[in-house]
Amino acid sequence: MCVNRVFVIVLDSLGIGALPDAHLYGDEGSNTLGNMARALGGVELPNLAKLGMGKLLEIPGVPALPPLGACGRMAMASPGKDTMTGHWELCGVILDKPFRTYPNGFPGHIVSRFEGAIGRKILGNKPVSGTVIIEELGELHMKTGYPIVYTSADSVFQIACHEEVVPLDTLYEWCREARSILVGDDLVARVIARPFVGRPGSFKRTANRKDFSLPPVRDTLLDYASASGVCVTGVGKIHDIFAGRGIHRSIPTGSNTEGIEAVKMLMAQDRDDRHSSHLQGDRRHTRDKRHSGDLLSGGPYVSDRHSGPYVSDRHKGQQCRDDVNGAGRRHLVLANLVDFDMLYGHRNNVEGYAAALREFDSQVPALLDLLTSSDVLVVTADHGCDPTTPSTDHSREYVPLLIAGGPIRPGVILGTRSAFADLGATLADLLEIGYAGEGASMKPELLAGV
Repeated sequence: MCVNRVFVIVLDSLGIGALPDAHLYGDEGSNTLGNMARALGGVELPNLAKLGMGKLLEIPGVPALPPLGACGRMAMASPGKDTMTGHWELCGVILDKPFRTYPNGFPGHIVSRFEGAIGRKILGNKPVSGTVIIEELGELHMKTGYPIVYTSADSVFQIACHEEVVPLDTLYEWCREARSILVGDDLVARVIARPFVGRPGSFKRTANRKDFSLPPVRDTLLDYASASGVCVTGVGKIHDIFAGRGIHRSIPTGSNTEGIEAVKMLMAQDRDDRHSSHLQGDRRHTRDKRHSGDLLSGGPYVSDRHSGPYVSDRHKGQQCRDDVNGAGRRHLVLANLVDFDMLYGHRNNVEGYAAALREFDSQVPALLDLLTSSDVLVVTADHGCDPTTPSTDHSREYVPLLIAGGPIRPGVILGTRSAFADLGATLADLLEIGYAGEGASMKPELLAGV
């Protein structure tokens, strides 16, 4: 059976149990979903249950129902437990060694080079929660104009500045300076701009975060898909995670809700354009009518929150062709819902995490209803971030793999896959993409008669 469109939704940090080597990372006993449900005396996720979530682990409140399609769990084969490693492996790149981290802060030679590049001193320089450090140093930052620099258990160099003290363009330029410094022996996976607003005691980070990531070390599923004529769309921070590689269209989001709405919009617009040439007037899921035409046009649109939501980005000359939404066009949409991780996992907010999961669960029927007979929906995650443990960092866990859609056989139990990369290989197989990435395809198990 032909598969024309695949929609992958990454529930950022929704781990489902510690990996066998979790003790090497200090993550023994971590189980983001299971521990959260137990801490609350149960969590009701009826629609994820129908996709098979309850078959993967014991979750109070979630019954073990036969899946509408296929379900399983995946182990991370790469060392590490960070966002980039997880997403890259989902798309077929298994790393040999983890990115370098800085548990004691950044060494003096890095700090000196960065201070020289920006012409001022820095504050902080330690591993700490972002919300904690802006409360600790935000007032001093406002008085001095010195940026707050910090890291975490991940390979990140984060720069926090108040938007009224340091203009966003300046903050982003400082991030570019840091990105140019943090290479070679001082390699860091991501430099992250962390703007905030407010006053002492009530600081709040804004949606103007921007990541300056290393490009993938090898071609990913997105590169292979793009080269094979598939229109690749990233939703949320996908563009940043892959440094724009292999992505034709990028839709920025400020919340899980916006991410879900963006996926629904793409499902409805690209689906209906297969049957009609009159959908330029369909604005049902669009927050700003001016931009729906941009998405439908198929040009490579990338977020720039400071000059308008969609700005043409001709990176590497990639374009969806004029027939981007035409009949027979294949689509791959990769969406990241970051609130689970950013707002709840890292802040050990059990109740907030569960509420966000229930919100996503309530949208699953609408997502399924928007699928055509040749569409596939995938729900997965990139790592864990257990809000019930003392740590506020990521945790090394299995992740769920829930697959549904017209072509997928019902009731398929995929068991435990040895690598996230199995998903990348499977999607390449389903979309008939020329693929040289890692992983073992699950297509024979998923499709009847294969």
